Amino acid sequence: MGRPPNSGKTLFAIGLLADAIMKKAIEPDRTFYLNMDDSMSGVAEKVTILQDYGVHVLAEGYRDFSSGKVHALLDAMIADKSARDSFVIVDTLKKVVDPMDKRKTVEFMKLARRFSLVGGSILLLAHTNKQRSVAGKLVMAGVADLQDDCDTAYLLDRQVKGDVQQVVFENVKRRGGGASRSVYTCSGATDIGYVDRLMSLQFAGSDPEYDETVPDAKVSDDGIIEAIELAIHHGTNVKMVLVDFVRLVTKASRGRVKKALEQHTGPDPAVHLWDYTVQAAGANVYRLHRPLGYRAAA
Repeated sequence: MGRPPNSGKTLFAIGLLADAIMKKAIEPDRTFYLNMDDSMSGVAEKVTILQDYGVHVLAEGYRDFSSGKVHALLDAMIADKSARDSFVIVDTLKKVVDPMDKRKTVEFMKLARRFSLVGGSILLLAHTNKQRSVAGKLVMAGVADLQDDCDTAYLLDRQVKGDVQQVVFENVKRRGGGASRSVYTCSGATDIGYVDRLMSLQFAGSDPEYDETVPDAKVSDDGIIEAIELAIHHGTNVKMVLVDFVRLVTKASRGRVKKALEQHTGPDPAVHLWDYTVQAAGANVYRLHRPLGYRAAA
């Protein structure tokens, strides 16, 4: 997946990963996100988000992990057969191999191929060239072998229209299927944090001219609240997973569910419906103040 630098490819990768986990397409305990191109605060933020979903995060410099160990890590997973059903996200490719070095790129892609042949999957996040083609298209940075030797490759092109950021995923290599083009949107506001921007991400269809977010589902605020209560009651109580679960059930947007969750959070049972405690790795774990259904009984 290639995009210009600093244009949000990690945001979309995490958002789509969360969707895949919630739909049970990927096993979180077999998923490894290798964060090698981020600040310390950025690493901490992504650890907090991804650990809510049960994803393993390895960061440059943490517990002796470094980009130089990625090749050995993949080799070891192939050798001990733990690569099977594993999903590894490399963010970003340039920290693992120089994409301009043909020999090293070919060697790494052969390693990635061996990993996939034993049942694993790898998502490589990479950059595009600063200059577009004569046709105005983005061009993957590095030697051609990078795109030639993968199964599927998408180029992500961004447009900001007002407070909406639109990203078009264009499939430029399709050996194993996948949509030819998809459009996603998220907030383009400059005054919101990473989590709020992640919460605003949503699928917008396949029309590249689409320039507004998908209309929110016609679910009432009470419907969202009841879904949150049910989810917490049945044990789906970690913030990010809770929001995504309710989003899928109600068809409301992530942002709307998050707003409802936060509006009714607090320590006073007379005012608030639920509260949370901060547990391991900074996870916000929610609990109901009163038994399920007490409002209906009242």
